[in-house]
Amino acid sequence: MNKPSIPSSTGLVKVFFELEHDDHGYPPADVESVWATSLGGDLYRIENCSFFALGVSYHDVVRADRRRDGILWFDKIQEASGHSNLHVIVFEQSPDPRPFDERMRALQDNVVRLGCRFEGSHLAGLFSIDVPPGVSLASVILLLEQGEQAGLWGYQEASIAHIQ
Repeated sequence: MNKPSIPSSTGLVKVFFELEHDDHGYPPADVESVWATSLGGDLYRIENCSFFALGVSYHDVVRADRRRDGILWFDKIQEASGHSNLHVIVFEQSPDPRPFDERMRALQDNVVRLGCRFEGSHLAGLFSIDVPPGVSLASVILLLEQGEQAGLWGYQEASIAHIQ
């Protein structure tokens, strides 16, 4: 685990989130960190998307507390950015006969065509989608719902800022 008290070479720090597990033990971690820019004091702007943490999106400004362990722990959202964050898991076993990597690439290409960006996780098939303000969240949700109904992937609305 990288200690946020040691900034990266980019000047970014890590803000950590304690994760709550559902009845099935998901997510497969107790803690997740995201990169952030210090804005001074206890305020930080989130610079990437979470894969498990809920309620936070790209460029949200958050409050974080440095505890005795030296780690910056998320406290609350100070200012929402207007971005929405979706978590997606592409199933390795699928009714689609294409290779797994090809199916991943096709979905990610479609997400980009809709005006979003995505970030891949260290876990195979898991990625997050950043839906910027001004991009149709409904179009992205429709794409994800169609694939979910077809058994190609599952998704979670991690942080929704768009007015639907």
